[in-house]
Amino acid sequence: MPNEVDKSMSLAEPPATAAMRRFLQRIMPGSSRATLDLRQRLLSFALNPASRTLLIQGPTGAGKSTVARAVAALVRVAMLTAEDAERILGDLKIEGGNLVSARSLIDWYVELPLTGLVESIADVQLFGSVEKAFTGAGDTAGIFERASGGRGDRAPVAAQLTGGVVFLDEVGDVPPALQAKLLAVLSGGRVYRVGAEGDPERAVEFDGTVISATWKSLDPPGFRPDLLARIAGMTVTLPGLSERMEDIREIIVTVADGVMDDVRRRVEDASRIEPDRVDRDYWSRWSGALETIDERTTAKLSEVDWARHGHMRGLTGAIREIVVFREDVATVVERLPTIGEVRPAGDGLDLFDRLIRRAPDGRGVASHLRALALEDQRSLRSLLEDPGRRRRLAASLGITEKRVRTQVLELGRDRSRASGDAA
Repeated sequence: MPNEVDKSMSLAEPPATAAMRRFLQRIMPGSSRATLDLRQRLLSFALNPASRTLLIQGPTGAGKSTVARAVAALVRVAMLTAEDAERILGDLKIEGGNLVSARSLIDWYVELPLTGLVESIADVQLFGSVEKAFTGAGDTAGIFERASGGRGDRAPVAAQLTGGVVFLDEVGDVPPALQAKLLAVLSGGRVYRVGAEGDPERAVEFDGTVISATWKSLDPPGFRPDLLARIAGMTVTLPGLSERMEDIREIIVTVADGVMDDVRRRVEDASRIEPDRVDRDYWSRWSGALETIDERTTAKLSEVDWARHGHMRGLTGAIREIVVFREDVATVVERLPTIGEVRPAGDGLDLFDRLIRRAPDGRGVASHLRALALEDQRSLRSLLEDPGRRRRLAASLGITEKRVRTQVLELGRDRSRASGDAA
């Protein structure tokens, strides 16, 4: 039949795909296996019209907000032409290195940090309220209603196209009493403000995307398993910087350039807003004198165990001090706050599996082992004594089994010398 689709015919990639890939490369630079896999999964999520929920797991500071805002931008352009996708993504403002400004997404994206919210406030923030629903209640829209732009054709074009994108940060802190209401929203897409429950005239339909993030394990009884099943349509685990040692130099340069662009844009905005009051000559010369990070600084920052100092958040803060305040890198590193390493939720990978996730070219296996901050010799011994595990690791990394053994032996000698020195 002439209208029948040839199912054997493979479709080309959607027109916006190339622009979306370039955007992700800009927001999440690097070529390690962990980074490449992450970017591909996020791209697949955004390009699938049936995608509705995404759960982002990872340690504090790894960049969960960065990923959430990037995905919101990708969802916005996924069905557009290549030219329109390029233009919209190129116009987004980037803050502090690689974080998309929420103001750039205001027509279709709303985020709510759930940590520390009392139940009554969280209820209104999530679902809104009608006037006089309780003492002091006003006519307030919740985040789902705000993201979807309200009702029908009155919503902005981006909200109509995407259905709205909601980001629930630290979703593990949702009060238990509200988990059932949140489940109802995700199951049926219908939102009722506090005080209007069950009134079909006051219902708001939500058919958009919900992104959730957590560093915790979302286990019962604290978190409902049926809600977890709903929010985890796709799950991604963000690698900490210790998992991306191959990317660290590219990340440092990208963040430094982004910090400088951010500062210069702020100077330009101030000069535009109050042209007669801002000393444009001074601030133009000041921002023009900003210099990107040199090789010595990059090398010093590459040696830091960022798992102990806030991952991407800590690195971005350090780079801001160096670039904007012209602080010496040694001084900045010396006073880095130590937050301790929090393992990503769901990260039950052993040493072997975590190494497998690393760069495909196998550079610096010993440095990867050091980055894992091992406290005992058992994991190293298993690689040294089991040729099968070494062969599998070598095949994955594209290097020889002999090189893996040499690297493990080298690390073992280094640790033995360190123990002897300490004694």
